[in-house]
This record gives sequence, C-alpha cells and structure tokens, in this order.
Amino acid sequence: IQNDDAALGQFSISDQAVAEGNAATTMMMFTVTRSSGAGAASVSVASLDGTATAGSDYVAVPPTVLNFADGDTSESVTVTVNGD
Repeated sequence: IQNDDAALGQFSISDQAVAEGNAATTMMMFTVTRSSGAGAASVSVASLDGTATAGSDYVAVPPTVLNFADGDTSESVTVTVNGD
C-alpha cells in the first residue's frame, strides 16, 4: 500500500516592523509560508491587536482565507498602517 495523501505542512507568518509616521498611510506586507508545497491547502488569517490598535494605528484585517495551490509555498497579506 502506498500512502498518496499529501502532507499540507505547517504555516508561519513573517514578523514586520515599520515606523507609522505622523501622517498618511504606509502599507506593510506579511508573508505567510507553508513548509510543504504538496497539494492544495488553505489557512485563515486576521489581524490582532498587540502593541498597535486597530482603527487608530492600522486598518484591521478581517478573517481572510489564503488559498495555496499545489506547489505554492507563500502568500501575502497587506496591512494599512495609519500615521498619527
């Protein structure tokens, strides 16, 4: 018997830092990576307050599904950072 079930791997997200500035907005891109590109897979992402607060420091990212095609190992999520 041969196991033909593809392992979906694990997902990770890159750390980012940016100075928000005093005016305008800045775009910050996060890269979501999966450890295996075998088979199609999906993962749900959303923003969560930490040292920054949604609404004043950045525009919240609602729950969003990232779809990885077979062979695909990275997708990106962009967050708008508000200068204040």
